[in-house]
Amino acid sequence: MQAINLTKAIDERTVRELQQLVGDENVSIQQDHRTQMSTDLSWLPRELCDIVVAPNSTEELIAIAKIAKVGGYCCVPRGAGLSYTRGYTPSRERSITIDMRRMNRILQINEEDMYITVECGCTWSAIYEALKEKGLRTPYYGPLSGLYSTVGGALSQNSIFMGSGTHGSTADSVIGLNVVLSDGSLLITGSGAHQNGAPFGRHFGPDITGIFTSDTGAMGLKATATFRLIVSPKSTRFASFSFDNLADMLGAQKEVARLRLASECYGFDPYYNKNFSKMEIPLSQKKAVGKQVIKEAGLLTALRMGMGGQRVLERVNYSLHMTIDSNTSQGASASLRVAKRICEKYNAKALTPSIPVLIRAVPFQPIRQYILGYGGECWFPIHGLVPLSKAIEVSLAIEAYFAENKARMDKNKIRYSYLMCSSGHEFLIEPSLYWPDKIDEFREEFLEPEYREKWKQRPEQPDVRAIALELRAGIRDIMFKNGGYHMQIGKYYPFKEALEGRGAPLWRLLNQIKDAVDPERKMNPGSLGLD
Repeated sequence: MQAINLTKAIDERTVRELQQLVGDENVSIQQDHRTQMSTDLSWLPRELCDIVVAPNSTEELIAIAKIAKVGGYCCVPRGAGLSYTRGYTPSRERSITIDMRRMNRILQINEEDMYITVECGCTWSAIYEALKEKGLRTPYYGPLSGLYSTVGGALSQNSIFMGSGTHGSTADSVIGLNVVLSDGSLLITGSGAHQNGAPFGRHFGPDITGIFTSDTGAMGLKATATFRLIVSPKSTRFASFSFDNLADMLGAQKEVARLRLASECYGFDPYYNKNFSKMEIPLSQKKAVGKQVIKEAGLLTALRMGMGGQRVLERVNYSLHMTIDSNTSQGASASLRVAKRICEKYNAKALTPSIPVLIRAVPFQPIRQYILGYGGECWFPIHGLVPLSKAIEVSLAIEAYFAENKARMDKNKIRYSYLMCSSGHEFLIEPSLYWPDKIDEFREEFLEPEYREKWKQRPEQPDVRAIALELRAGIRDIMFKNGGYHMQIGKYYPFKEALEGRGAPLWRLLNQIKDAVDPERKMNPGSLGLD
């Protein structure tokens, strides 16, 4: 048993019990590690956790919850750490951060009943690879950060991207959960709760599974999750188009979304186009990526990409990218023809579909290009989901806001980009802000060594960062005024405020549910505004 050097008022008995449970190496009270595990991408204030513990099973997770309860600690679950809304950063002293990444096993792939059960520290990349060889996948199959992002994180925050155009978000694909409550009891949702049943269905009575999705960890500790499976599509088509202006791109994207033509349909603005045009594939991966691109899209498309198909985005204002799946080549081709006609109506020009081909061929890449600008600028996004009818109106309101602040942004070298993405019939608008600043240790964790070395000497720019945070809050206000709702609510988006008035009964019910599953309010306090 290692010696305990208590740097603050940490309960030695609690540390000893956790060490005995999971092993010394999986419990940390070192300040640098606690700082890293209490930090996210948000630049927002937070407390430091007292202890970091990494369980390896549901049984250990149950025991941790019980130890925390006796010791009077709050429990804060953490996955890969890619929240930007304080989703897992402690809001109180006397908190234990539970690092879920050791609970990463695939427990069952049931090909007959078409479901998969995994531990919630499992990454989306691991699930995708395990299912690919069987010709299966989950309907939604991961965020762009799926090389790192965990199932539990995506369920807690909710998430869209891979497969979302036709299948919606993470929460739409899950059919059952095993959740550890604050007192250490295990709650099973869906048909898996039946004394003689299996986790093949979600709607066994009221939808209790939904209470634990999009909760940012406020309701319990997700131990395992079961997802529906589908057969991987037999035929896929790709398309990319350029547009002169934002309204035309959004007009086309709305129509494609309304018809649910594409599994993925996403749009970029000029800055995002530059980011992707400069996206680099590590030399060690290029051969494997090339083979996969040929398999997905054919030799001709691969050759076009090799001749600079990706670089053409540098000269494009707005670009729209689609991946269209079907069980037949005729079906995929027919949907592609409809999509092309829609885009042509909005004055689009066809591009080599380098981006959708690359993302489908290798969906989970290192995430440097997603968390930093192409020149290493610091980054954070803000988003809202709106109905299709409001996509253009809200986007142009945000454009007007940036125009109002252009002089200040130019003076401080603050840039912005858009990611526009459909999720079924919901529309995601995600502006991102970029500014020159020191790359902190948390972000460095996700950088390849050569980029860490290249950008490590940058000076800290707290004044510029403060302006970026102010601009971010202004965009949040625009989303609020237009009825936009949010994934990854965490401790940042105004969830409680949005439920004032006609939403008050819902807020009361959520508080009653919180009291039932967490009567002492020590499960990730502050998330969803549930203090």
